[in-house]
Amino acid sequence: VVLLSLARVAAGSSDLSRRRTMAGRARHLAGWAFALSVLGFWWVLCYRRVLDWKTVDQITLVDGLKQLRSGRTQFNLANLYLQSQRLDEALVAYRRSVETDPQERDSQPLYHAGQILMYKGQFAEAETYLQKAVSGYFSPLTLHEEEVWHDYGLALWHVGRYMEAVQNFQNAIITAPNFAKGYNNLGCALVLVGLSDQPPNAQLVQQGLQAAEQAISLEPGMPVYWRNAAVLLGLAGDQQTALSAWERFRALDPYSASAEEAGGTLPREC
Repeated sequence: VVLLSLARVAAGSSDLSRRRTMAGRARHLAGWAFALSVLGFWWVLCYRRVLDWKTVDQITLVDGLKQLRSGRTQFNLANLYLQSQRLDEALVAYRRSVETDPQERDSQPLYHAGQILMYKGQFAEAETYLQKAVSGYFSPLTLHEEEVWHDYGLALWHVGRYMEAVQNFQNAIITAPNFAKGYNNLGCALVLVGLSDQPPNAQLVQQGLQAAEQAISLEPGMPVYWRNAAVLLGLAGDQQTALSAWERFRALDPYSASAEEAGGTLPREC
């Protein structure tokens, strides 16, 4: 009986040992399976990320579509859309970028949103964005201050705030004294405002013609500056000089000049 009991104890111990060994192997295999599954998961993530990083545009697009609350990511996405002339999508992304900055300190998304709105003819909303842009902060390495003042002036002109537009064109020139585009539009604004006064304000008209002349002196090869100078001189009553300026415009851009000459007279809009 004693021997039988000892045999049973030995057999039980052997079974327990085998079970422990099998459990240990199972745990070992489970550990390896878990490690391999984690490794596989990370491999898939890394592979997908490698595909995302194939080009700068690709990573910008992928991150922009995922990180909707990141102001910088949305700004980069908007720039990508803008480069592709996808204006509606760019405007949405710029607006998302603005929404992440409650104090509206970053001028860049405000400015670009305003530009798109002006292009779409939504001048009142563009004026709101651009007014905030001139009050914000930006790096002169990425955004020229004179362009912001200038475009704000354009928006103001289109909503009928003419003297404020003049002031902002002047701000653009003060910021960049060689800013030909600013002189061109300042000239247009001053002459048109001066002629609209009753009686006409000869001083404003003269200042406008001088500004138009300055634009031409800075960039004599720009056809639109000669065209606008011809219009302004014609409105001011100097027909001979206006025709001379128009001839310079025609020499630089014969196709556009011919199209405008179809009306039979010089245009009257700057």
